[in-house]
Amino acid sequence: MTEISSDSETLLEEANKLFFNGYFEKAEKIYKQIIDLEKDNVEALSKLGMIALYSNKFTEAGYYLPKVLEKCETGKFPDSQSIKKKTELLLAETYYRQDKFSLASFLYRKVGLETEADKLEKISENSPYEIIIDGEVAIVKFEMTDPLPVVKVSVNDSEPLNFVIDTGADEVIINFEAAVKLRLGIFGETEGTFAGGQKAPVIQGFVDSLKIGNLQVSNLPVRIVKLNHISPIFGIPISGVIGTVLFYHFITTIDYPNGQLVLHKKTKENLEKIENQLKPKSSVFPFWMAGKHIVVAWGKINKGRPMLFFVDTGLAGGGFTASKEVLEEAGVAIDFGKASKGIGGAGQVTAVPILINELALGNKSVKNVRGTYMENAPLRGSLFGFKIEGLISHTFFRTFAVTFDFEKMRMFLE
Repeated sequence: MTEISSDSETLLEEANKLFFNGYFEKAEKIYKQIIDLEKDNVEALSKLGMIALYSNKFTEAGYYLPKVLEKCETGKFPDSQSIKKKTELLLAETYYRQDKFSLASFLYRKVGLETEADKLEKISENSPYEIIIDGEVAIVKFEMTDPLPVVKVSVNDSEPLNFVIDTGADEVIINFEAAVKLRLGIFGETEGTFAGGQKAPVIQGFVDSLKIGNLQVSNLPVRIVKLNHISPIFGIPISGVIGTVLFYHFITTIDYPNGQLVLHKKTKENLEKIENQLKPKSSVFPFWMAGKHIVVAWGKINKGRPMLFFVDTGLAGGGFTASKEVLEEAGVAIDFGKASKGIGGAGQVTAVPILINELALGNKSVKNVRGTYMENAPLRGSLFGFKIEGLISHTFFRTFAVTFDFEKMRMFLE
């Protein structure tokens, strides 16, 4: 192994390259070397805060990110104001993931996200994501598994409604018509990004309670979006979507073969029990999470080089999508003559069917995975400073029980 130069500039260049390519653990070691040499290096401190956040290490994130803000206050380096805003947003995310909505609201307001701030401030008046469960686990049967799993959910004591399970969503989503009938509290409109890079208005709201089987979650934020266009895909009215933000309040299993959603209380005892049950018979590998819900893990296409994939289970009837360049590199044919119109979260998208001979996540692979290529479909890694090269989804996971451990940031494929 070659010796690494002790020069902090050289180290920083190497660490940044590793970070951009998703090698967070290797990058972290070098950033810490830089801090040993130059304790006030703002870029190294910032990246260490980001890596800690992506790893759900909140104590570490809460140590590094405020140090960056302290340095920004001096204004003695270029772009201090833009770095300050970015860091305040990262710190807000750190508080948000811990349900510290009052602190998150204060920082969202500082960076100009007034609607988000208003919503979290209102919810912080009570205990966000207050969980009441009969026993240690809620097991909810799917109403259907394809093209995506659907479960029954009651909102504010409503009749049971059909909700899609989708890790590609962040907060719980409520269909606009259902939200009107339920008279949900709202705080204004923002813009969301959906399949194919489409933009659509999103209303920020909250609900008093959500009931799923023997589980009730109270005081939680929601997003209100028009979803009527997706109901024909399922053949039943769809009133909402359950996303990753709700799931990371539990030890969550999406059990496709047995057609059920399993939500364990997030306790040390439950985690040890599940770990002992799953480890001998499962593939186990790490993941990271950027933003509110961008879960990424290492995978491969056709035994090619490792790539970071966005684990988004909500690609209805599909298992994978990527850019034209990534697919061509992996030898995946794109026949534009087979392009057709599909449905995304914001309406119609142009899609081309593709076939992956072998697709892997961690050390688990599936052969002949059908997917789709969509033009102008951003994978959003650049928003977080690293590269995401593919989106892995439903038909890949269809034969597995997928368990997410958001404490140790591991995924189990059984």
